[in-house]
Amino acid sequence: MPKNKRNKVVNLTKTKKRTREQKSDLIEEIRDAAEKHKRAFVITIENERNAFMQEVRKMLRPGRLICAKNTVMQLALGMSPESECQDGIHKVAKRLEGQCAVLFSDEEPASVQRKLAEYRPMDFARAGS
Repeated sequence: MPKNKRNKVVNLTKTKKRTREQKSDLIEEIRDAAEKHKRAFVITIENERNAFMQEVRKMLRPGRLICAKNTVMQLALGMSPESECQDGIHKVAKRLEGQCAVLFSDEEPASVQRKLAEYRPMDFARAGS
């Protein structure tokens, strides 16, 4: 059978993979945010909808909330004391598991916790589990 008649794997997704250049830009952005702000927080995310994430970002300004793949964020922050971009930030990188984000801010921890505890968005039920 000729090659053009054989079964071919066809991707049904329309999303494009990130290029190495985009990932390196994101790594630089994370490192810049780590240098610019005094504190870094690991935030666990549930019900990640775009509208809600935008509201949280507005609420936490001038801080910077970064959601990316955990491995990319860990690479940017550094997993060991030798490779870390700031002193002691490798401890934050080790805590990145599951759906989470990193918040870089100059605010006090109590203030950030209060803001996040008060935010409870209302949403309609969606189909699925």
